[in-house]
Amino acid sequence: MAIEAHLAEFKKGAESWNQWREQNPQLAPDLQQAELNGATLGLNGKQPFDLSGCDLTDAKLSNFEFTAALSDLKFFKARLTKVIFHGSLQRVDFRRSRLDKVSFEDVAFAQSPLAGCKAKACHFQRARFEVTEQDKKRPDQELITTLESAVFEHCDFRDAKFDGVTLRSARFEHCDLRGVEGLVVDDNVLRGTLMSPKATDAWSQMRRTYTGANMVFILLASVIFFLPWLAQSGFWVGVNRVEARVALLVDVMPLAPEVRAVFDQLPEGRSARGVVQCLAGEPVKYGHCIPTWQLVLGWHEGWPAAIVSTLLLLYNVLRLGLTFLIAPLRDVERQSFHTPTFKPVAGGPAGGLGGWKGSYGWLVPLHKVAKWLMLLAVSAGVLNLVVRLSAPVWLPGM
Repeated sequence: MAIEAHLAEFKKGAESWNQWREQNPQLAPDLQQAELNGATLGLNGKQPFDLSGCDLTDAKLSNFEFTAALSDLKFFKARLTKVIFHGSLQRVDFRRSRLDKVSFEDVAFAQSPLAGCKAKACHFQRARFEVTEQDKKRPDQELITTLESAVFEHCDFRDAKFDGVTLRSARFEHCDLRGVEGLVVDDNVLRGTLMSPKATDAWSQMRRTYTGANMVFILLASVIFFLPWLAQSGFWVGVNRVEARVALLVDVMPLAPEVRAVFDQLPEGRSARGVVQCLAGEPVKYGHCIPTWQLVLGWHEGWPAAIVSTLLLLYNVLRLGLTFLIAPLRDVERQSFHTPTFKPVAGGPAGGLGGWKGSYGWLVPLHKVAKWLMLLAVSAGVLNLVVRLSAPVWLPGM
């Protein structure tokens, strides 16, 4: 319970309260379970109350507007209704609090946890949630900014920024997350929640990129890219078979030695002998003997074509693997409204996929590698196109 003397001083107004605080700097005001309503107390609610160090556990606060920054304040399990915050919140504890129509617009949260809170119709536009490296090293992890296991209903987070903040198991029901930066979903409920069409968080990018339809399109584009070399490979495989049969027929025909020698000196004869030697795995004296796969990948055309085809092949293999791995996670999210976990956990979201199969954090580096492979393949492809377009062409009669 709140100490009556402290509560009586608070009810006198901001000026009297602040003067009392200056006269008693050694006191830590205790306003636990107090019911503080700016309107019913006759306070305008807009004067900067000095609440630093106050304990408002289980308190009820309504119709207040804090015009100044707050620090070292405890709202643990408190009930806040129509309260407006401004500036920064340093070491302000909102754990397990109940927030109704509370405004945190443009507020910076530093060492101010919202874990386990229940917020309804609150405004977090342009709010900044930050966890620094120094915060992570603090021995007291209770006062680290986190939204873990919090429940948000009809809340507005447009253009908010999350920097290193944990959102593990937080629920967002009919919220607005458009324009949010630094979001790392982790077993979250996103029911009826608005997201930017081009959301930049890792899970949104992978969910949007690695779909079956996109994979089919990429494969078709790759087939078109490799089609000339595939056709060329098929042509030369057929020619090799014909020439090998020709060489075999010449060998079995009863030709005079001088006729056979003349045949072997002809281009057709040298080509046929080279095919036989190539197929037998012997050193060839005429032409070039290369594996079919090198012809399919265009390696015979020089390093630009070889780089393009190799990067494109690696990209498709990696993309195909990511598509198969992400598809089950996307299906679970569609059925349960739970995003996958960032790190592997037993059971997974809402009893879905568990362990590595139910998490996506380990896929983020592979996703980045795939993007770099695609960028390099496109760059090498442009270079290869420039080389091909720069090649001279002879036209008769011009």
